[in-house]
Amino acid sequence: MKSLVGCLSTIWWLVLLLFYPVKPTYSESQAIDLSKYHHYEDVEALFKKLESEYPTLARLGSIGQSTKGRELYYLQISDNVSAIEEGEPMFKYVANIHGNEAVGRQLVIFLAQYLLKNYHSNTRVKTLVDSTNIFLMPSANPDGFENSRLGIKSKGNDDTCEGILGRQNANSVDLNRNFPDQFRQTSNFGIQKETQALMDWIESNPFVLSANLHGGSVVASYPFDDSKGHKLTDVYSKSPDDAMFR
Repeated sequence: MKSLVGCLSTIWWLVLLLFYPVKPTYSESQAIDLSKYHHYEDVEALFKKLESEYPTLARLGSIGQSTKGRELYYLQISDNVSAIEEGEPMFKYVANIHGNEAVGRQLVIFLAQYLLKNYHSNTRVKTLVDSTNIFLMPSANPDGFENSRLGIKSKGNDDTCEGILGRQNANSVDLNRNFPDQFRQTSNFGIQKETQALMDWIESNPFVLSANLHGGSVVASYPFDDSKGHKLTDVYSKSPDDAMFR
């Protein structure tokens, strides 16, 4: 059984790697095109290609389908991807739950390629993959992403990034605010297909840590950061672990 300290240390390196990767050791001809955003079909093709090229390290999976029937894909990466190894922590990145927030989506796509193509040549990467069961989901809202538009402006201001086209799912529901919370067990819009698939996935796997990647303002969200009146500002809502967060 791996120690808790060892598990957390490994996962911390995985978090840092997303934002501070070392220089790749594979050739530019092997790399995914970094000059554009990648649509649903692009991600599907890339992940299938990576699974084919690294069958012992990568496994393509889906937790369900979006409102419009697109697969909610993830790529699992581990040194023995076909088995659950005792004591090996399960970690996941989920991005693009707001369909027009695309930076996290791209980072997860690039990270998948980076880990696999550097596994045999980079000690740091090999250690991460050998000691962690990694799940990378580039988009929890593929319908929203496909509905978004590059460089959209709003309010007639060329400097703004406040356009919301594609933020919600195909039913015009904000998936990030569609989960049950401590004050209400059902959403006003009903639990969406994407939300239910995520909840089922989370409840059926012992993930020890995860991150949900957004784009926009710098913000830290804490568990149970809501209030009975669902006010958006000027309300302090304690969680059961309030003392620890302080």
